[in-house]
Amino acid sequence: MSVIDEFLQQYVKEVDFYEKAAKICAEICESELEREGIRAIVTHRAKRIDRLKDKLIKRNERKNYSSIDDIYKDIVDLAGVRIAIYFPDDKIKIDKFIKAKFKIKQIKEFPQSKNCEEKVSNDGKYKKVFSGYHATHYRINLKPQTGSIEDAKYGQANIEIQVASVLMHAYAEVEHDLVYKPLSGELSYDEYEILDEINGLVLSGELALKRLQKAVKERIRKNGTAFTNHYELAAFIYDRISATTNTQFEDINMGRADVLFKFLKTLNFNRPECVEKYIEKVDPECKNASVVEQIVDMITEEDSSTSKVYLSIKTQMESKNPYSNSYENNDVEQSKKAAFYFLDKWSDFQYIMRKYVKKFYPDVDSSIPLRIESIMKILNDKELDEKLKGIKIMNTQLIHGDSVPSDEKLIAEGKVIEQIIGKIISNFSDEEKEDIEKKINEINIEIN
Repeated sequence: MSVIDEFLQQYVKEVDFYEKAAKICAEICESELEREGIRAIVTHRAKRIDRLKDKLIKRNERKNYSSIDDIYKDIVDLAGVRIAIYFPDDKIKIDKFIKAKFKIKQIKEFPQSKNCEEKVSNDGKYKKVFSGYHATHYRINLKPQTGSIEDAKYGQANIEIQVASVLMHAYAEVEHDLVYKPLSGELSYDEYEILDEINGLVLSGELALKRLQKAVKERIRKNGTAFTNHYELAAFIYDRISATTNTQFEDINMGRADVLFKFLKTLNFNRPECVEKYIEKVDPECKNASVVEQIVDMITEEDSSTSKVYLSIKTQMESKNPYSNSYENNDVEQSKKAAFYFLDKWSDFQYIMRKYVKKFYPDVDSSIPLRIESIMKILNDKELDEKLKGIKIMNTQLIHGDSVPSDEKLIAEGKVIEQIIGKIISNFSDEEKEDIEKKINEINIEIN
């Protein structure tokens, strides 16, 4: 039995493993692209046995395989993922998330040479006019997701992610099947010339896609119409931040654009003029919060009741993400009840603080959202400072975290807020206390 036959016999037993590894990788890519509002088509596959055999026979003429290990080292795409992007300029954003989400082993850029490649035909030589296949190939391993044995198993698989435009991927398929796997002999001079012409049309098409992307952004900016999907919202945010701060696209940490879109739509804020005032205040260099998180925080600080709206939307959409731990190992309804209880108490606290500022600090503009830092400065109470810091951490984890705090922690922090509320209310007159308590007793969630 030859080395190739021996390898193929073993690969038949492993093909399901490579298929699953490619599927996991594709799901991560698809989820991340969806989140960040990047238009693309993600596909995956394990190498077909018949195609793999043809490839090995051809490569063996140069490589002269002496062992199965030689083949494993040489064939890097037994598991493959293809990301076909609508707009070529989005490659920069995709490069960023691939480097963040996976262990990178090697990156290859195509074309690898600026010189036009010569294709030899049976009636002479054809020198290409256009530069051929343009793409980036990433050879990666999966990072651990849950720390399970299965995680470690699939983390060993070498996977190739190919990133190119939808047009370039189509061209690559045609060229690959005709040039590298001809079924009826060597291609003629005319066939090479036609393929080169198609390549030129594809490169021209990529320029048109770039112009189309700019035209879409310009239409949204000028018309001020509502965003119809999170792709338009993300494009608008990227464009505005880049234009106003000179921040490069690849340096912008967008976050969950899909969740933000549904949140804005629910609040009837999904128009450029509504979002722009928040974008202007975003710090694109902030390491602790994504752009989406900063925008959501600004909106919920203006109206704390919107926190429950956002949490409901985020929880609902987490079900689309196979890597989310939200509400895992918890009873969903009870966890939601505890979360809403905490947010209700937080909303009550902010209401009382606005009353407090209006009464005791009339020079302070009460319409400006009160951040925790401002509240701590106003109250000037070291004992409360530590409690408020804990509440802030809990609120951030609940609204923006990958996993939901336990019911016990949420209820405990809610009780702490109740204690702080009681301390602040004591500064008001009996009549004022009655009005405030009547208001804060109008809560939606009761915890016994």
